[in-house]
Order: sequence, then C-alpha cells, then structure tokens
Amino acid sequence: MFNRIQEEHLRAIFNGFLDMVFLMAVENGPRFRYVTANDSALKYSGVDEGSFGKLMEDVLPKDVFEDLQKPYEIAYLTKEPYYYEVETEINGSMMVGETILTPILNENGQCTHILAAVRDITHKKKIKAELQSSKERYQYLYENTPSMYFTLEQDGTIVSFNQTGASKLGYCNNDIVGQPFSSLVDPRDKTYFHSYIKKLIDGKQSSSGIEVRLVHKEGSSFWVNQRMNVVSPKPGQNEIVCVSYEIQEQKETESQLIGQKRIFELIATDILLEEILEVTAKTVESHIDSVLCAIHLYAGDKDVLELASAPSIDERYSMQLSEIMIGENLSGCGRAASTKEPVIIEDIEDDPLSLHLNHFISEHDIRAYWVMPILSSNNNLLGIMTIYSLKNRTPTKRDERLIKMYSDLAVLAIEQRNTKLALKESEARFRLMTENMSDLIVMLDWKGNVIYISPSYKNIFGREPLLGNSFLAHIHEEDRNIVKHSFETLFQTKKRQDVECRYKHEDGSFIVIEARAMPVLTEDDNVKQVVVVARDITERKKTEETIKHMAFHDALTNLPNRRKFQEDLGMVIEKSRKSKNRIAGVLFLDMDRFKVINDSLGHAFGDRVLSLVAEKLKHLIGQKGGVYRMSGDEFTILIPDVAHISDLSQLAKRISELFAEPVIIDGHEFRISLSMGVSIYPDDGEDVETLLVHSDMAMYRAKEQGRNAYAFYSPSMKENNYERLVLENDLHKAIENDELTLHYQPRIDVKTSEIIGVEALVRWNHPQWGMISPGEFIPLAEETGLIVQIDNWVLKTACKQNKRWQEKGFKPIRMAVNFSARQFLQRNLAASIREVLMELELDGRWLEIEITESTLMKYEDSIVQSLDALEQMGVRIAIDDFGTGYSSLSYLKKFHVHALKIDQSFIIGIEKSSDEAAIARAVITLGHSMKMRVVAEGVETEEQFAFLKNQACNEVQGFHFYRPMKNNILEELLLEKQATVL
Repeated sequence: MFNRIQEEHLRAIFNGFLDMVFLMAVENGPRFRYVTANDSALKYSGVDEGSFGKLMEDVLPKDVFEDLQKPYEIAYLTKEPYYYEVETEINGSMMVGETILTPILNENGQCTHILAAVRDITHKKKIKAELQSSKERYQYLYENTPSMYFTLEQDGTIVSFNQTGASKLGYCNNDIVGQPFSSLVDPRDKTYFHSYIKKLIDGKQSSSGIEVRLVHKEGSSFWVNQRMNVVSPKPGQNEIVCVSYEIQEQKETESQLIGQKRIFELIATDILLEEILEVTAKTVESHIDSVLCAIHLYAGDKDVLELASAPSIDERYSMQLSEIMIGENLSGCGRAASTKEPVIIEDIEDDPLSLHLNHFISEHDIRAYWVMPILSSNNNLLGIMTIYSLKNRTPTKRDERLIKMYSDLAVLAIEQRNTKLALKESEARFRLMTENMSDLIVMLDWKGNVIYISPSYKNIFGREPLLGNSFLAHIHEEDRNIVKHSFETLFQTKKRQDVECRYKHEDGSFIVIEARAMPVLTEDDNVKQVVVVARDITERKKTEETIKHMAFHDALTNLPNRRKFQEDLGMVIEKSRKSKNRIAGVLFLDMDRFKVINDSLGHAFGDRVLSLVAEKLKHLIGQKGGVYRMSGDEFTILIPDVAHISDLSQLAKRISELFAEPVIIDGHEFRISLSMGVSIYPDDGEDVETLLVHSDMAMYRAKEQGRNAYAFYSPSMKENNYERLVLENDLHKAIENDELTLHYQPRIDVKTSEIIGVEALVRWNHPQWGMISPGEFIPLAEETGLIVQIDNWVLKTACKQNKRWQEKGFKPIRMAVNFSARQFLQRNLAASIREVLMELELDGRWLEIEITESTLMKYEDSIVQSLDALEQMGVRIAIDDFGTGYSSLSYLKKFHVHALKIDQSFIIGIEKSSDEAAIARAVITLGHSMKMRVVAEGVETEEQFAFLKNQACNEVQGFHFYRPMKNNILEELLLEKQATVL
C-alpha cells in the first residue's frame, strides 16, 4: 500500500496527463479499491475524492460495476496490460473510452495495484467512421456513375477503370489492366489521340477534352467526349485521370439533323419531288450500315406502285422495280402497300414471292429487306420505302426509328406536292364559286386593305367595288370601333371573328350585314390575309327586332311587360349592391273590380280602359322610373333611386289622386281605382322574385283593407302562405300515392284536319282539394326540385300510353311532352329517355320534347349535348312559347329545332290587332325559312284558325278544336275519326 505522501505524490504526477488516470488497490476476491485519481478523472468520470478508499462496487452503479469488473479481473490474473474500449454516458452524453489497465507487481510478482488510464476517443471514432463511409460512397459512385473513369500511367498504360467503363467496352476489370489505352481507341482517331496526350503531359494542352471513338471488344465503335487531367499522387510520379462520356447518340442525332435540314430545305423550294426523294433515299443509306434504299409512289389511276427513286441501285436492274403490284398475296412490297403495315423479310430466301427480282437480288447481294408504307395524315397510301439489307438481319430499334423518320419526311414532301396541285384546283373552284354566289366574299391584306371583292358586292350595295381602300371606308361610324376591335382580335388570337355592322348603300341608306372573318396564316403562324364572308340580313334584323320588342312589351298598351320588368329590376339590384346606401322601390298595382267593366261593357272596352290607365301612369312617372304591364289588369312601377321611403307613400297617394275623377269613354262614365302594394330593396328582399312576391302580398293586403289603397310589405304577411306549405308537403307524396294523371290535347294538321299528335298535360287530383291545375303546383315543383321526378313520370306514362294506342291498332301519332329547365340540366337525360324508349319498344320519332325558349337561351351550353343525342335517337325538339324569349336565328340553327310553338299570347287578337297578326305571320315565315314546322297553341275562334290556315301554319291546338281530355275519351275520339275515314 502507498502511504498518503506517496498517494499525493502519485496524484501530482497523474495530473500531468490529460487522460483520466485511476490508481486501484487489489484486495482478495479480487476486489478493487480506489486509491487516487487525477483531476481529469475527477472532472469527467463522476468519481470524486470521497470515493478514495472505497471499493469499486460501492462507488459505481451496479451495471457499470459489472461491465468494469471483468476486464479488471483479466488484467489482475494475466498480470499483463489489458486494452479495451467501452461506451459510457457521462453528463448526459455518450463517450467512447479507450482504457489501458496496467498491473503493478510487488517484489514477489504479486499484483497489488492496477493503474487505469482512460482516453476519450469519441471524436476519433466519429472521424474514422465518417472516413470509412465517405470511402464507401466514393467507391459506389466511382463504380456506378454513367461515365467511364480510367487511370493511366504517364506512358498511357491502364492502371484501373470503373465498372461502367468495363461494361460499355465489353471487358472485365482485369482484361485490359496493364494494356495501353490507345488499344481501345479507333484507328481513325489514334494519331489525334497520341498528339493530344503528348501536349497534355508537356503542359501545352488544357484539360478541356477531346471527342474520339472507342472500340468495343466485339469490334464496333462509339463516340465519347474524353476529358483528361494530369495528377501527381506522389512526388515525381504522374498519372492521367480520364473521364469519358458517351456521345454516340448525340453524334448520330447531329448527322440526322444535317440530313433532315437538307431535305427540309429542298421541300421548301420548288424542286421536283423525285429529286427530294432521291436525297431522302441517299440519306437513309448513309445512316444505316450496308443497305440500299428505294422509294415507290402510289399511282391511284392504275392501282400500282411506281419507282420514284433508287439512287444506289444499278439502272440495269431498276426496271424490275419500276412497277410493283399491290396485294396481300404478293411480294413484301405489295403486302405492305395493301395492309398499310410494315413488312420485314429477315431472309430473302424464305420469301418465294420475291423470286421475280432474282437478278436484282443476286447482283446486289441482297440478303433481307424491310418495307415501310408511306401513309398520309388521313392514313391514305402515298407509297412505300424499301430498305434492302446486305446482311441477314432484322432492323434494330434505331433502324426502325430512322426509317419512320425519313418516311415521314417523304410524306411531307409528297403531301406538299399534292397540296400545291390541289391549291391550283381549289383556286379555280373558288373563283368559280365566289363569282356565282349571293353572299359577299372579301379578301383583305394584313393592313386591312381590300384586295378582292366578289361580284355580289354591286347587287348588295349598289356600287362598283373599289380595290385598295380600307375595309372601314363605308361602315357606319358607330360600328367602326366594334369592327376594328374584331379585326385586331383576329390578329391577336388568329381565330375567326363574327360581327354584325351597318354598311352604307349607294343610295345613302345602311344595310345590316352579318360577317365572318377568317385568318389566312403564313408558315410561321402570322396572319397573311383575312377572308370575310358577309350577307345582307337587314330584313331578318327588322323581323328579329319586331319579335324582340313584342317579347319585352305588352301588345295592348305598348308598356314593357313582366319579362322586361324582371330584367330591369335585376339591373337596378346589381347597381344598388355596388352603392350600399341606395334604395329602390317596387309598386304592384291591381285595378279594383276590373272584371265588372269587362263583363258589362265587353273585353274591347276593357282593353281601352287598360290603355288609358297605362298612359296616365306612364305620364305620371315620366323619367323617375318605369311602368310595366304584368298581365291582365296588373301593373308594376319600378323606382330605381328612392331618396326617402316617404317618397313612395307620396307616389302611391298621387296615383290614387290621378284616378280620383270619373272617366268617360264612349259616353260611359265610371270610376277607376287601384290597390297598391309596395316593397323596398333591400329591406323587403334582395332579388327580383322576392321583391315582386312581397309587393304582390302587400297589394292583396291593400285589397283586404277595402281597395283603392296602398300597403307596404311586412313579414307578417307571409303567414298567409301556410296553405302553400301544406301544398308543398302533399306534392312530395303525389307520385307515390298515384295522384297525378295525364290529360291529352290533340294537335290538328291544318291541311288535312287530322289528329296527328297530342300534348301530354299533367294534372293533380288532390285527395282533399280535388283537381289542381298545373299553374298552381308546377311552379312549386320547379322551386322544390320535384319537377324532375314529375317530368320523368310524365315521360314514361305518356310514352307507355302512346305505345298502348299503337298496340291497339291506332295510327301512330306523336306524343309531345313538356320538359322543365331542371330536367334538361340532368347529365343523364338522353340516357334516361333512351332507356324508356327501349323498354317500351317505342320509336323515337313518335316522341316530341318541348322546351321553353327562355330555357334554351339561358342554359344553351349545358343542354346542347343532350339535344344532339336526342336528335340522333329520332326524338323531335320543339320550342314552346316561342316569341316570348327572343331567340335569334343562330340559336335555332345551333340546336337543330324541328318545330316552333307560337305562344298563345300572340294568337289572342290576331283577327283584330294588326301588331299581333304581324308577329304571328313573322314567326310562321321564320319557321318555314328554317325548314321547321310551326304549331299555334291556344286557338279559340274560327277567325284565328282561318288566319293561321291562310298563313300556312302547319299545326294547331286549342279549345276551338278540343280541350285536354282523359285517355279513354281520346281513344273514343280516335275510333270515331278512324271510322269516319273508313
């Protein structure tokens, strides 16, 4: 044992070491007791001076003690220094310690102490691990990089190369180590390669790299870009590091591009097609080893292939190839042309159908041939390209790609030749056509100046055409900007533009023309010229304007109608939303006891009263707002800008005062009073329908208060809508409970007076309220979405009834079914109709779908596909209520409509009102001009029928003939008609 002075002395010595040093005394067991330790050990090991004199198992945690006890015992027993590494946690961090246990022996050779020195090698271990990982990554990248790596001695001997290099050259790693690198260089490039190496070693050449060909073990060559650099791994020793990138495909592409460029240049000129094909054939031969190329063109008049080019085939034998028959049972060339599929003959001896070419084959040592049909963009046969190989082989993927590419170039050359020929013929036909058509054809240059005008110009505008002037010269001043903008848009988008404008006639009047401008593009996609096709639509525009005016105005009072009111109110709401403080007012007016006037003095007298009321209201409102006739004796007033709500009260009072005095017409004195309801935007509603409904509610409240009064809307008025809610709930059960039924109104052929069709009209037989008209529940069904379910029920029920009539032997008639807008917005509409027709085995021509004009215009993009599909099934399409929504002719053309149904509002009064008669006449004329049948609905008098018959209206329906009836009654009617015919 050491005494305390010795221990202190040892500790002072130990403190000179940075490593942790412990001195341990050995006791029986053996057991080890702490004697002393240096400052590093006390600082980092967790052992302190209080541990001196204590056994190791008393100081250390059990698991740490057990780990240390064994190596200590080994050093004690072997009496030899023992080295080991251990990983321990010190102050929360893992430390790798390198420990040397050195036994201290006494004079008897007994181990009395063990000196433990612990060195922290955590950082050293980390660096060693990272170095090994880096070495492995480098080795992986070196072996697996797509580039070839070589290391050469200064004399060019190969020291090493990576796996990529071995793979690309076909060698194993040890095959060429020690061989000169120049043995891998293509003989054509060796001189250049040696010169480059010498300059590189002498420092006269930069390491920018060279392009040379390397030779594969099997003898083929391929291009590489080789970068070389001189390095010195040891003083006085130089090595050359080579990095080679394969550029074979790039070189081939460059060569092909040169060939393509040459062919494209020839195509762009007026050179003969045969010369272009000869260059094409030579280019193919230069890019594919050991082949001859021949190109034949298809002669359609003789249905044979005629030789166009065979530049490398001896002319003595080209006669055998001059004409090739086409057919699947002929040679490979004939088969390829017949099937329009490539044909590959790997061994020509296996193709007996080619024996007629034996002299040509033997002279040129042909072993195989491949045929590629040359097809146009429309898959029409233009010719064939035949590749004759001097080796027994099939084309490689590269060969196939090249043959396809050059056959496509041949297509381009042939089609351009054909296009030029067709263009000459087209120009001749174009001139013949334009000089004999009524439409106007105008050609403009890129500046907008006229360079051609067809002869019809004089017929339309009354003057001789003048070339060279601007196309804007005679266009109405107000339309010039629109036309100019369309012209500019055409140049920007390079798409056709449609425009309507007014063009000045020689007599000073203006002709309305409909023009379509189409760009003529150059090869670089710039507008070269503009072709304009125009026609005179002056009369059509007048007719459309008349229909439009009547669609938005009341025929009796000439006031704007309900549709115009809804449109104007919608615009007011849109503007008011942008100005948050803006208030608008809606007044709903209903004449009190107007029915008494009609019943006592007649409808004609009532019409005069309505006209008087309209005139007075219009004069009173002036420019402050608008007056509208909604229907019957109902009017509305729209005040778009209300300063104070009290202003609306004052207006209502002024209206009452306006009619305070009695009115005298034709000696009849009577008084007029109105009940008025007022709704305010935005307090009473923020959309058109809500404001209209609420003003209507307020008007009825005014009537309840004794008439000749006005009332503002309040939310409590909605309580009267309870019945409507009950009706809505019952409507959900109507189909399930079989409460719906169909009535059928016959449609009569005007010429023969025969029943040629019926219109299916749905009715609701309510269990409590009895028969409910469609006018009450259809709007509710549309609002709730039940209309689709009802439409489907009507369709199937009506088709089933029609099929039943046919099975009973009745002459087939057309069944007309009304469809709502919601129904047309169903994605599977056409499929569901097809399913019904197939299930019932009913021909689609006996079904007619009626769609309202407003639905057609509002949802044109959504329903055009459904209409096309229905037309393909034979189902006819009719526009219901025509004239109330203002359709232009373009809509009618676009949707392939078969029939127009003139709305009843235009039929009433046609025998008395010249305006209504003019509208009906215009609609019939329009329909016939579009090859559509025209149906008049709501015919109630003989006079109306006589007028329609005189105007050649095709079909009529209405109370004058038959009211809607149940199916059994209609059957009796059909039997009666059939018996009459017999």
